[in-house]
Amino acid sequence: MKRKIRKSILNLMKKIPINEESLYKKLFESSLWNDAKTVALTMSTDDELNTMPIIERGLAEKKQILIPKTFAKGKMEFFEFTSINDLCKTKFGILEPNGEQEPIKKNEIDLIIVPGIAFSKINNQRIGYGGGFYDRYLQNYQGKTVSLVRKIQLVDSKWILELTDVPVQNLIVEEINDEK
Repeated sequence: MKRKIRKSILNLMKKIPINEESLYKKLFESSLWNDAKTVALTMSTDDELNTMPIIERGLAEKKQILIPKTFAKGKMEFFEFTSINDLCKTKFGILEPNGEQEPIKKNEIDLIIVPGIAFSKINNQRIGYGGGFYDRYLQNYQGKTVSLVRKIQLVDSKWILELTDVPVQNLIVEEINDEK
């Protein structure tokens, strides 16, 4: 079921434009963002919401911005973002820190912006890209989580949850032009 939902939503994401501005605006106006001193998020790929404006805004507001690096056996750590030049491309084409510095401890992260492909309207469960990196990382994370969600990523369907699945605490959903 997850695989079918993932494939369907990914196809829609490639065809339907995103209202990035509404998502940025809602995020930047939220207490989640404004209360956070340390924000962790991924470097986006072409088919995802562009995270660079979020990174730039965070740096302008003197927030500590963190980017994940993945390791073997599904492990992931967050490192401070200092410059785009300190990132390297993975075999999947994702920019990650080179890992030459110490990772930031979980308890030092105020907010994690969690990526995903599909989100349940019912219980904020998410379907990611299938690697389980975020679910593993979030298992004992005590800070706040949010996902920036396109309307087409919200689903009514229920899917079988795995023991390792961790729901996102907050969803910020894009506004479509006729809803303003």
